[in-house]
Amino acid sequence: MRAQFIYENLDFERGINPKVALGIGQIANIPKILLKQDLKSGYGVSGLSGTIRDIQTTKNRILMRFWHGYKIRNLETNKIISKEKYAKKLAEDAGIWNLFQNFYHAHKTSWEFYFTLKDEYKDMLLQNRSYDYDNMNDSFILFNNMNEALDFEREGSPLDKIGIGKKALMQKKAMEIDWDWTPGPHQKEEVLDVIHYPVPEDNGLYIKVSKISDPGGSPTFVAVNNIGEPYHADASFYDTPEEALDREKKFIDEWFEEQREDYS
Repeated sequence: MRAQFIYENLDFERGINPKVALGIGQIANIPKILLKQDLKSGYGVSGLSGTIRDIQTTKNRILMRFWHGYKIRNLETNKIISKEKYAKKLAEDAGIWNLFQNFYHAHKTSWEFYFTLKDEYKDMLLQNRSYDYDNMNDSFILFNNMNEALDFEREGSPLDKIGIGKKALMQKKAMEIDWDWTPGPHQKEEVLDVIHYPVPEDNGLYIKVSKISDPGGSPTFVAVNNIGEPYHADASFYDTPEEALDREKKFIDEWFEEQREDYS
């Protein structure tokens, strides 16, 4: 199937020489740059920071795939942005837009996009690689040598600065799990943590702790699990995330204890 081109010839007059900004060796790290920019962009899906499912590389082309079926929103204003505009925005905000000569939809989908490198940067990508937040923990250490062109703070650990590690893995896990409870249409959810809470009867039990904001109201906190017990899609709200998590653990323990007594 032939790809549908959006931009045949891009105008790259803005910015500085990318070889100066990144260094020749950093061309290979473009996928990591885009993932890093995604986390710091202030946009997300379903109340989560981070929107990219994965990034694939070939000889001179990058395939960026978003989560299909999710709308990308500004986490502050809740305003929706198209995936096409957001993909371009990531490259521009990361300072690498002028490395590419083409940008287009892949296979006429609405969630997959190709970036094609300019001829002078061909063969600098690591070919046939897949990048996502699961394999970024060690890779992001390479950003120690980035300069101000990528708006990267020099002091402190780069892992601390961009929240890689637990935060990124937590966000990906939250999107993959089928939670029994979801916020109302006018509620904004910010996922704070996803915790593995195994019990003898179910090793795959997880708890999600979230901050819930209502228009004009004070934020509250909720903790829910992925089996729906014992509240059956009717979660309780608390003043602090610690209280919400503590109560959810107690609810789960008490519910399973009752089940054990019923079958004893």
